[in-house]
Amino acid sequence: MKETIASSLWKKLEDKYMTKSIENRLYLKKKLFRFQYKKGISMIEHLDNYNKILADLQNLDVEIIDEDKALLLLNSLPDTYEHLTTTLLYGKDEVKFIDVSNALVNNEYRKKDQLDHRDSTSEALTVARGRTNNRRSGVPSELGRSRSKSRGPSHSKSKGESSFRRPTKDECAYCH
Repeated sequence: MKETIASSLWKKLEDKYMTKSIENRLYLKKKLFRFQYKKGISMIEHLDNYNKILADLQNLDVEIIDEDKALLLLNSLPDTYEHLTTTLLYGKDEVKFIDVSNALVNNEYRKKDQLDHRDSTSEALTVARGRTNNRRSGVPSELGRSRSKSRGPSHSKSKGESSFRRPTKDECAYCH
């Protein structure tokens, strides 16, 4: 290729790779009719891939009416979008491609917002289960263990003070 002008180079590339043959039209139409949503990609990526196929068909002078674009897009969706599809088609005589694509993008944003909200709400409502390190806040304890209550006569002590005193090695546990 010894072309120096961009337009002539473009024309030569187009003639070589974008021939408007029946084989190319058949290939792209099959690609359009078999086009399906791939699990794990975003709806925006799905729409981009769909629009690329439509643009390639348009470059081959294949015209697809707006309603067919919309219906083929709805047909490419998985069963989880059945409710949205029914909502978009119910009671309408015609459907527009722009309405369907906008509804799909808005639906994805709404789902993402719901997931974000649910995640933040679940984090806020998470409760620690089991024993905590400090069972009674403000009262120091030995290694997080509580003391048993004395069996002797109760003495009025202020809150937080223990009435139980451990006897020393030489003292009687009953007398002291």
